[in-house]
Amino acid sequence: MRSISSVILILFVFQSYSQELPNEFDLRDVDGENYVTNVKDQEGGTCWAFATVASMESNLKMTGVWNDSGEEGNPDLAEYHMDWWNGFNDHYNDDANSTSGSGVGTHQGGSYRMAAAYLTRGTGAVRNQDGQSYNNAPDEYDPGYHLFRPRHIIWLNTGDQQKNIIKIKQAVKNHGGVATCIAYDEDFIDWQYNHYQPPESSKEEDHSVTIIGWDDNRITGAPKRGAWICKNSWGSSWGSNGYFWVSYYDKYAGNHPTMGAVLFSDVRKPDFDNNYYHDYHGWVDTLHGAEGVMNRYVADNDEFIQSINFVTAADSVEFTLRIYKTFENGELSEMVYNHTGVVEFPGFHSTDLNPVVQLAEGEKFYVFLRLSHGGYGYDRSHTPEIVPGEEFRDFVPSDANPGESYYRENSQWKDFYDYDDPSGYLHSGNFCIKAYTMLNPQTGFENSKSIREAEFIAIGNQLQLKGEIKGPAVLNVFTLDGRKVLSKHLAGNHESRVSLENLSTGIYIYKLRQASGYTISGKFYNK
Repeated sequence: MRSISSVILILFVFQSYSQELPNEFDLRDVDGENYVTNVKDQEGGTCWAFATVASMESNLKMTGVWNDSGEEGNPDLAEYHMDWWNGFNDHYNDDANSTSGSGVGTHQGGSYRMAAAYLTRGTGAVRNQDGQSYNNAPDEYDPGYHLFRPRHIIWLNTGDQQKNIIKIKQAVKNHGGVATCIAYDEDFIDWQYNHYQPPESSKEEDHSVTIIGWDDNRITGAPKRGAWICKNSWGSSWGSNGYFWVSYYDKYAGNHPTMGAVLFSDVRKPDFDNNYYHDYHGWVDTLHGAEGVMNRYVADNDEFIQSINFVTAADSVEFTLRIYKTFENGELSEMVYNHTGVVEFPGFHSTDLNPVVQLAEGEKFYVFLRLSHGGYGYDRSHTPEIVPGEEFRDFVPSDANPGESYYRENSQWKDFYDYDDPSGYLHSGNFCIKAYTMLNPQTGFENSKSIREAEFIAIGNQLQLKGEIKGPAVLNVFTLDGRKVLSKHLAGNHESRVSLENLSTGIYIYKLRQASGYTISGKFYNK
């Protein structure tokens, strides 16, 4: 029997809610550091991709992962690769043998859920130099591409009477830009580039931008003061060098159910070799009332399950994640992994397995998920809600097969293929549960190498290195949600100690990048 891990883990917690937030904050100047990339100039209806990428690039700058991964200069990801290959448009949908011309018009709109599906299934994002082309579709995949993906995609909302506005502010301050939407109209914006759409306006959302800061005292056309600083994608000659302000009380900004405030966080290079999923189109709908759900997979290789990605649809959801090797006579058995925890916000979440679960080629495995409330995200055929406009929406077909996804109802497992979906789109749904695997648990993805000559252990209020550093190195320490809290250059010696006295109690991740390009990483608990 393989070892079974049972760990209470809280995924993606915004730390220090009690911390007083400033009246003004701007990611372009945080103690002299700029955590925003250059303003870009979009073509076509691609604002949603530009807002997504702006959030990811900001996070990469804030954590230092872009440069730690061996990339040079500022983060620069390809919006148009996402636009061509998201899988929802009339250019490409690999999930169904759809008639040519179905789906969203290419370059004519999208959404953050479309972006999330593209990112979590491992299609991208790729660097600008890899796949940025508007007029002609770049290759979907090339061995030379460098991919970056967020481990967490979080849906936030200001809520009634702005009661949750602190959560969006905390997200911006700790993790970088947050994607949002507005309904742009010249009647809503003044000569000083303050935007405010009153709640009684009937104009629907039609543009995506990125929140990069705030000013509590900013005067707009709204009855009360306060505005978000937003990065646009219409070039630096528009607005205030490409930026503008949107009132806290705008009808949609920070407040739209699916496009209001979305954070793409903990962005990094993939550390997996294979990605198992059935939900090609990601989170489209939510199943309520089930006692649990699961996806069935068959291993393509001798490999190891490294992490699981799943969706929650509410705040403060308790989850149980298990992996089984057998499903017979309507019951799961041979459990090889058991993991429990709490997810604070709705969205897509990745959690690493410790220890990893070994698979043999051709072996079946079943990933089980139980959530305390909020329901279970799944994909299906649908007509997506997009920006910039309804006129470009079209039906997006999804495909499913018997024996892929199951839900438990009245103490019995039922094939989700046979679910009588209230939408009327039958035999097309699968649950949003993905398994990421490594061919070698010591290395993982070919672009992410590690060695074992050295390791860190926490002793008292110090992080102590045991072993040899091969030349100069940089040590970075992150919170579990990917926020960098410490960075230190180390000389090449046999033992180094780094003070942790400024870190609060909790679990942290360290990454040591050596001059040779090799890295080591791990977790430690700071008392």
